[in-house]
Amino acid sequence: MPDETSADPPELARDEVVVIETNLDNVTGETLGWLMDRLLEAGALDVSYTAMQMKKNRPATLVRVIAQAADAERLAALLVRETPTLGVRLLPMQRLIATRRTETVASPYGPLAVKLKLLAGTLVSAAPEYEDCRRLALAHDLPLAEMTERLDRWLREYYSLPDA
Repeated sequence: MPDETSADPPELARDEVVVIETNLDNVTGETLGWLMDRLLEAGALDVSYTAMQMKKNRPATLVRVIAQAADAERLAALLVRETPTLGVRLLPMQRLIATRRTETVASPYGPLAVKLKLLAGTLVSAAPEYEDCRRLALAHDLPLAEMTERLDRWLREYYSLPDA
């Protein structure tokens, strides 16, 4: 009998990424906003911040960047240039990821980009892109939360997905 614990689940793909991290205890919220924009524009797959406490009980931020291996050193250098950090950690990692696809559909409110998640070739979720939700909320003079809820409901029906 094969050892199922060593094989990737068939519905997930495997790839290699590098996680770039640093701790910052001396930056403003504006700098963090700028930094996230710069890193994403430069090709980071994701950027996240976690509040933390550092030595001498100083509040700080853990900056975590997920990057393709080919982009890691360039993004790490950008992080060092754009912040007061003296160094960063580079952590090579494997990740398992679901198949995803983006398509544009004609919603009742206008064109809508949709993120689709598939497992073993079966569609399991559909999520509207934030920027389109924002654009459509403004165009229809609706609160963002209401527009997002309407689009989520419409997408579940459009793709014959179960209620959340």
